[in-house]
Amino acid sequence: MPTPHRRADITLPSRLPTGFSAATAKVGIRTGAGDDLLLLLADRPCAAAGVLTRNRFAAAPVTRTRRHLAASGGVARAVLLNAGCANAATGERGDLDAATSVRCVAAAIECPVEQVLVNSTGVIGRPLPIESMVAAIPRLAEETRSDRVEATARAIMTTDSAPKAVERTVAAANGGVIRIVGVAKGSGMIHPDMATMIGLVLTDAEIEPAVLATLLRESADRSFNRVSVDGDTSTNDSVFALASGAAGVAAEPTDLVEAVHAVCLDLARMIVADGEGASRVLEVEVTSAATAAHAREVAHTVGSSLRFAPRWPAAIPTGAGSSPRSGGPRRNSNRRRSGWRRTSYRSSPTAARWRIMKMPPRGPSAPNASTSASISTPATLGKTT
Repeated sequence: MPTPHRRADITLPSRLPTGFSAATAKVGIRTGAGDDLLLLLADRPCAAAGVLTRNRFAAAPVTRTRRHLAASGGVARAVLLNAGCANAATGERGDLDAATSVRCVAAAIECPVEQVLVNSTGVIGRPLPIESMVAAIPRLAEETRSDRVEATARAIMTTDSAPKAVERTVAAANGGVIRIVGVAKGSGMIHPDMATMIGLVLTDAEIEPAVLATLLRESADRSFNRVSVDGDTSTNDSVFALASGAAGVAAEPTDLVEAVHAVCLDLARMIVADGEGASRVLEVEVTSAATAAHAREVAHTVGSSLRFAPRWPAAIPTGAGSSPRSGGPRRNSNRRRSGWRRTSYRSSPTAARWRIMKMPPRGPSAPNASTSASISTPATLGKTT
């Protein structure tokens, strides 16, 4: 299992990949200090993909982004994100505000409207201050810079205790270096199918839109879709991937796949470790299952069990036994093996092993740690997305 991150060990990337720039502003969307509006630009139309919430009450910006990706064939020039207001459950006004914001971006950078992607995160049921957003967008379009990684991460934070960003590099075919930078937010209402999170995965590699879409789906499935904090999913979940092609060359496919997977998994770990009120992070690994889908089902059943959180050793048979993929206990050993406990089930036989990592209260020195299938037990639940 991977070694847990600690926030003190994480250094944020200094620059976005070549071909990307960003600007942020405070426009009154949320209370308190800090910017709450982000405009990310590509210097040319670039390959784009999105993995979006499957919540039946998807917010207005999510449904608009889904339409734009389909209409453009997976090409984008800009991503507009805000924090403090989810623009969800806002009815016709929410749809109009999302449309207005993307039209304003398109006009400012002179691109087709369908090449602008948009999403929001924050309080549900509250309308956006669209007038102040529209007033700020032209200025943001003129002020974007490539060294705005931390500002990008902070502008989309809601209940997060710290910005979340990581970087990986891979060798290019011409001997150069291709960069992959990931940025995300999320700490509450986190559950498989991404839950309350927004992520950006940016690279300067040359890659076709269809290939990028497949890579993003696979990466999200192996990372963001395997975490849980409080069992709630949301209306605004999204992960965007954009490839500028500015490196002028493609990466070796296997290297690029592994790097994008690693970026998404690192961000997912940070999200779980930053769970609201979290004091422990649980890692669940299922072995000897008949299929990967069966293993995932058992892991999610165990990790998401409310009985499991307060009484984790005794609750394993209860949690895993409720999955149709396990046929009841064949052996239940509570022997400790370097901090692990192990239980196996008759059906495969399937074995589940786990470890609990104790965490200090959330704050500047709290660790970033989590898992491929995990749960943080929250003391309080927020209503942000």
